[in-house]
Amino acid sequence: MSETLAPPIRTLSFLTEHGDNTYGWEAKDDEWVIPMIQRKMDEGYVFWIVQRNPMREVRLRRPEESLRERSIIIKDNDARILFEQGRIGVVSQTPEEDAATSERLRRATSAVDAAANDTVAHRPPRGG
Repeated sequence: MSETLAPPIRTLSFLTEHGDNTYGWEAKDDEWVIPMIQRKMDEGYVFWIVQRNPMREVRLRRPEESLRERSIIIKDNDARILFEQGRIGVVSQTPEEDAATSERLRRATSAVDAAANDTVAHRPPRGG
């Protein structure tokens, strides 16, 4: 069964070659998420602070739920580990929200800055 978390839930959407994945966590888990964000920044990901509707419907909070309700594949190893530990959940947008309604505010200045806000992350574009 889905669980709805009230603010202050933080979200991070990864726009990657594996598709777009959005993860959510509560402020108490920032200490676990910040190192993951720093590793992604070190790998070249750019994090944008965005303005979103703060409510999120959490689809999966624990790995056991995926076995009961559906299968889930998290290709990013850092995110998979935090999910398995129950530190982050896989979230979806609320019906009234989609990517077009998110307003980009500024680039995150640090992993702490990114963890304290709703963010969208991507690798910088590369020429061919």
